[in-house]
Amino acid sequence: MRLALNLSALRGAGSTQVGRNILGRIAQKTAFRCKAWIPEDWDRARDRELGGELVRVRTGGLSKLFAENVSMRAALRLWCADRLFSLGDTSLPRPGVPHLLFVQQAYLAYERSDWGFVPPPAFSAKMRVVERYFALGLPWVDRITVQNAPMKAHLCARWNIDPERV
Repeated sequence: MRLALNLSALRGAGSTQVGRNILGRIAQKTAFRCKAWIPEDWDRARDRELGGELVRVRTGGLSKLFAENVSMRAALRLWCADRLFSLGDTSLPRPGVPHLLFVQQAYLAYERSDWGFVPPPAFSAKMRVVERYFALGLPWVDRITVQNAPMKAHLCARWNIDPERV
């Protein structure tokens, strides 16, 4: 099976470690051939422990949008990927293959009124963009995984997602 992994948005220490661990474990399985999009700033000295074919993506929102909507979509088709696994909270719209999305940020599951604080304007603006992109890609996600049951319940309620998909 050819498994494509979109890890390009994993920049924080915790999410980077999760992404590296998942890619490393999957690439060790002989049943999978892996191709992974990773941030350009991941430690190159540790690439061997990841396995699979690595494609580095420049940081920034425009680079992410280009990578996902132009180069990644073309590569999925040309590489004949069987599945796409995205670990960066948002999905690639119309990937052309079955798609699993890992939503790590609880901000996507909860309404702003449930946050219990008023975020800075820049963060609010960023979250509005992330929410729109999340909504745009959601129809093409086959399965979603989240951190826990309360997050699942809130995500399903907020975005009208069938709980069987999560």
